[in-house]
Amino acid sequence: MHRIHFDKISGDWVRIALLIASALCILIGYGMIFNYENGLISALGFLIQIVLFSKIFWYKNFVQWNQKGIVVKTNLIKSKNISFEDIETIIAQQESIIIELLHKTDKKINLKEIHDDDKNRLIRILVENSNAKYIDECSNAQMLENSKLIK
Repeated sequence: MHRIHFDKISGDWVRIALLIASALCILIGYGMIFNYENGLISALGFLIQIVLFSKIFWYKNFVQWNQKGIVVKTNLIKSKNISFEDIETIIAQQESIIIELLHKTDKKINLKEIHDDDKNRLIRILVENSNAKYIDECSNAQMLENSKLIK
């Protein structure tokens, strides 16, 4: 079972400090602050930004979200961007999540070989941040199987 790396984009002090440090390095490196140009200092500023913004490429399964939307990358190179206000219905199936959107085509997130804890956390993030209706087809299928076994 593969794990998903979750990254909540928020105003945490480490991210803000690194962005300020990279901006200062770029400005100092181009000579805009101390009138001293140094290519290594500006390169360090750009390197800090590359590290901060390239996290999505480090992991095979990655979820990044904030208050407005979510970026989901599972088992693919491509990622799916979804705005929380566009989500109408979330349907959890055994190996996937189908997200029905208001004005766009539906999105299907393949969760084959993903750990159950990570599936549940992804569903919880989607439900908590959107005003969507949630349908759990996994538990419905299990209840039907259990009722057939009882009879």
